[in-house]
Amino acid sequence: MLPIIIKSMLRSVFTAISSVSFSLLILPSLYFIEPFCRLRFGELRFESRFGHQIVHPELFLRRLQNGTSLAGAHFWFISCYGSNRQTTRMIKRSLPIIESLWLKRYYCAVEPILSRTRFYLPMPFLSNEHFEFSELGPCLEFSDGELKQGEELLRAMGIGVDDWFVCVHGRDAMHLANKYNLGSVEDLELGVRDVTIENYFDAMKWVADQGGYVIRMGQDALGPLPNLHPRIIDYTTDYRSELGDVFLPAKCRFFFGSASGMHSPAYMYNVPISGANWAPYRDVTMGKRSLFIPKFLKDLKEGRILTFPEIATRGLFDPKPGIRYPKSVPGWERELGLTWVENSPGDILDLAKDMMDMVEGRPSPEGGSVLQKRYLEFYKGVNNHPLAGKIGPRFALKHKDLFTRKDQ
Repeated sequence: MLPIIIKSMLRSVFTAISSVSFSLLILPSLYFIEPFCRLRFGELRFESRFGHQIVHPELFLRRLQNGTSLAGAHFWFISCYGSNRQTTRMIKRSLPIIESLWLKRYYCAVEPILSRTRFYLPMPFLSNEHFEFSELGPCLEFSDGELKQGEELLRAMGIGVDDWFVCVHGRDAMHLANKYNLGSVEDLELGVRDVTIENYFDAMKWVADQGGYVIRMGQDALGPLPNLHPRIIDYTTDYRSELGDVFLPAKCRFFFGSASGMHSPAYMYNVPISGANWAPYRDVTMGKRSLFIPKFLKDLKEGRILTFPEIATRGLFDPKPGIRYPKSVPGWERELGLTWVENSPGDILDLAKDMMDMVEGRPSPEGGSVLQKRYLEFYKGVNNHPLAGKIGPRFALKHKDLFTRKDQ
């Protein structure tokens, strides 16, 4: 207990000294030089999380490219060594970044003061930037050398220049076990966004049967893939690198995954994205080039799957005060008497077929587009957007009974 108390006291002293020095010395200096040089300061947030490390700066650059009030300003971002060095190198080629653990701590200590001034440069990301990831072009780029390394990786996996491939990712319990030291995998339940990769096998084999390669992505996995098909490659087990984590999703025909950050490089390069087992319900995929199918919510007392209107009535499509919404670990749904149920292999296979229709320009099954529009109407906020990701049409038609209340 004593070390914790000492650490807390030292943190308080450091925050106090930092705040005083910033208020008395640095802030007046910034106001003094403002007429001659407009300086703005921000922070790269959530750098330990692969998806956020990419999407936050990419979104900032797209907005900057599209025109903002920052024209003429000199901005700097504070960083603390992100989870993927390849991503860091790409960001530093486009944004002025200072990497320093102590400067990051100083920034965090003074941010409450800085955020109330004109010198503060926020880098928000709300997962509803549908316009930016539909209508604006990529900003972060690979160097010629990195492109060559990526091509060498593809050749090592047996993929030629005329071949096409799809990236597949399903986050499992190993992610939380490794990231948060929660104990052995046997002690863990699946998190809200975790999935069972075996449910993706039929979809993976179907894509391979269409002539493409399937690359299983991920930094962590419960185990290697079985021998499913000659064109299904276990990149996670046999080929993984920090460059590959960014390069492959950026260059695939489409990304096929779940609600995790592994698909973020695909967003970065406007690659079509699909997500099975998408959860929680407040989220959709971003942009007009994306599809998703949600996990089911089962009422434990009644032993049945909730319909979408019932889920909307409980406020789970849009956050409301008083409800503990899911982050990574289960908990809140049990308090509401609910449990998550994963999509079936057949549902996930249908999503793969929908994605192939999208990338090849084929119309969705008859009646599917009507249900897609009806599904978005359950969102009262920004996710009810014409450019937002849409529910898979085959899934919607197969489960059209979920669009009607149980008592109707």
